[in-house]
Amino acid sequence: MDRKDEKAIEKAFCCFQARTTDFAKFGRLYLNEGKWNEKQIVPKQWIIDSTRPDPRGNSKLYYNNNWGLGPLKYGSYFAIGLYGQILYLYPEKNIIIIRLGNTDTSYHPNYWKEVFLQLIDQL
Repeated sequence: MDRKDEKAIEKAFCCFQARTTDFAKFGRLYLNEGKWNEKQIVPKQWIIDSTRPDPRGNSKLYYNNNWGLGPLKYGSYFAIGLYGQILYLYPEKNIIIIRLGNTDTSYHPNYWKEVFLQLIDQL
């Protein structure tokens, strides 16, 4: 909430509080196409649609449903937090990479994306 009184409204732009294991679980849910312990809790087609390029415009070839999209040859995608947190997923090799951030907002998401691509090229 944006404040602590009766006029409070939900924040819709930020502030997903999570530990490393929470981010990893979220990544696992996506890598398993919406299944958790063999139970489908998010529709598979929604996961597929939200992590693929959307050619309908608005730069969605690189950013779709709040996921940044990696190079098509990798099929990777990522989420970036306000303070440099990154959840990077590489489905082909079932890899989840998590970078926790801090209050320094001078980080460069494209730098970290390139670092992650170099890492997965080595695996």
